[in-house]
Amino acid sequence: MILSFKVSNFKSFNETQELNFLTQPRQSGLNNNYAQIQNKKILKSAVIFGANASGKSNLIKALEWFKDFVINSFQPTQEKDEKGTIIFEEFLLNYKNKNLPLELELEFLIENQHYKYSFAATKTEIIKEKLNLIYQSKKTKTNGNIYQRTKNKLEIYKPNKIRNSAQNILKKDTLFLTVLAASGDTLAKKVMAKISSIAILNSLENSHYTRNNYIEYKKEIDDLILQADFGIKNINIKDEDVSKKEIEKLLKMEKDLPPRLLEHLKNNSGKLKKSSVLTTHHGLDKNNQNVEIEFDLEKESDGTQKTFALAGIVADILKQGKFLVIDELESNLHSFICKFILLQFHLKNPNNAQLLFTSHSTSLLDKDLLRRDQIWFAEKNEMGATQLYSLAGLSERKDVDYAQRYLEGRYGAVPYISLLENYQDENA
Repeated sequence: MILSFKVSNFKSFNETQELNFLTQPRQSGLNNNYAQIQNKKILKSAVIFGANASGKSNLIKALEWFKDFVINSFQPTQEKDEKGTIIFEEFLLNYKNKNLPLELELEFLIENQHYKYSFAATKTEIIKEKLNLIYQSKKTKTNGNIYQRTKNKLEIYKPNKIRNSAQNILKKDTLFLTVLAASGDTLAKKVMAKISSIAILNSLENSHYTRNNYIEYKKEIDDLILQADFGIKNINIKDEDVSKKEIEKLLKMEKDLPPRLLEHLKNNSGKLKKSSVLTTHHGLDKNNQNVEIEFDLEKESDGTQKTFALAGIVADILKQGKFLVIDELESNLHSFICKFILLQFHLKNPNNAQLLFTSHSTSLLDKDLLRRDQIWFAEKNEMGATQLYSLAGLSERKDVDYAQRYLEGRYGAVPYISLLENYQDENA
């Protein structure tokens, strides 16, 4: 499970901000909303509220940048070009930040052991990197460093043959963790797998994942779709051959085709199958008799298509015990569907999967759905820098209406619109 994520000097983040998944002191209730592992209580979900441009999405972008750079720091990507320049956007509203590093840190559990991994990077090199195992008992808390790097100096506290040889191929713009994992170090591979398993959804424009995994997760997908009151009575997947005309069109676009698809077409005599999702609705025939009518999923509403796309992903995340991140969960979804998905993580989650999402839907600010330490806010200060803070850190009674008080501006993180403010004053 993920315990915390920290970021500084990235887009709208200036000084270090932290999102924490550990339960906070003096918070009680909704015990299904966290998992207890040894002496830690780890939240299964968290939501970030805030005005547009407050930095909610930038936190997700920071986590995505972190994940991609850890995986790909060996090679040119959108995070690093062929010359070895590390590409990121620092906090632009303070000139001195141009010469400061980006810093990122993730704390997580692997096999119930607590690890912390962090690094700091300029546009030209990794200036700090550290991986440590945190031993914790009721009486003491000490750090067990695996390795620590400061510019060109690398200290390996738990050496082995792979780690000793891997340092010989380390470059200044490459993470040692990436080198170790590529070299076959067991722990590094586990850490890489943990970070790689973070699933980040910025959009749900297609349903390929759910369609391809429908048989495995049929029950879970059907439960969500059929309970969502879309008027759908059944779902079927139909496989059929792609027509010769469609394949000829694809082959004319050879330069734009994914290599694997192009290879498949060339090695299988141009044969290709496609899957269609068919939904069944009750209708009437010409004799006014009840019949079942099939629709292609593409004819369903955007909300239905998004729910279908999300259903398979959520089912997989829950089964695998992974970490899912969604920007604006409620986009094209009714608040009841959002609550249903959230409850899957709280109540039907034996493998301790986690969900982080951003939202504008105040209907989710419900004390019967979320604990105060699950509710976070993003707000920019007078310098234009994003500040993250939890409702658990604010002085608030347990019996109040969180949504109403948020809309009243009691928690901050809401936009100020002068026209609306003046209208409300005039009509008070």
